[in-house]
Amino acid sequence: DSSMHLTLHPSDAALVISQGWGERHPLAGCAVLGFGGRLLPEGFVMVYAPQQESQIDVLKDIVRAAGWWVGGVGLANGAEDEGVFTRIKE
Repeated sequence: DSSMHLTLHPSDAALVISQGWGERHPLAGCAVLGFGGRLLPEGFVMVYAPQQESQIDVLKDIVRAAGWWVGGVGLANGAEDEGVFTRIKE
């Protein structure tokens, strides 16, 4: 189906969900045996594949936001309260 699973900052995940670009993974925040019993992050979302060419730029921004968050950049810069995707979409 060409969707993808990404981990986003909580505010970015909320924006993706509220805008209809994806949904929270049903196991987000749950311990998963196949994942070594670790918790899947709360911001673990399934992002829908773009249906129109105009949606590709949004998808690129979401992927960049995921890289920013899981790369630890947000924590290092004191941006724990707001995700990068949330800021660029305001």
